Amino acid sequence: MFKKIFCLVMLSLGTTSLYADVISFNASVDKKTVALNDSFIYSITISGDGKNLPDHQIGNIFEFNRFGTSTSQSMTIVNGKSNVSVTYRYTLGPKKTGKFTIPPATISYNGKTYSTESIERDRGGSS
Repeated sequence: MFKKIFCLVMLSLGTTSLYADVISFNASVDKKTVALNDSFIYSITISGDGKNLPDHQIGNIFEFNRFGTSTSQSMTIVNGKSNVSVTYRYTLGPKKTGKFTIPPATISYNGKTYSTESIERDRGGSS
């Protein structure tokens, strides 16, 4: 009999967003279920007018194997107004079965600190 171990995202959308003045900030995951030997993408996107976009901080992700990180950037200009978007993608995989939480990501902007919501997941079980 073949057993499959999986992880289930409890946060249905897996996305949180923040809009402050001319900046947006969100975090998301690309899969609702992840096998123990599989990986998923945790993305952080920061968008704004391109003037001093803040850097982000991710919380401790000790419960995950970190397989890689990539960054992409885009710029649009519409009617003379520019918008820059930077996305950081972390390829992660669960180390074991059980419950885990991806802690909030944070940015500091105009003297304030903003956080995404944490993303809670269950991993484990067999079918």
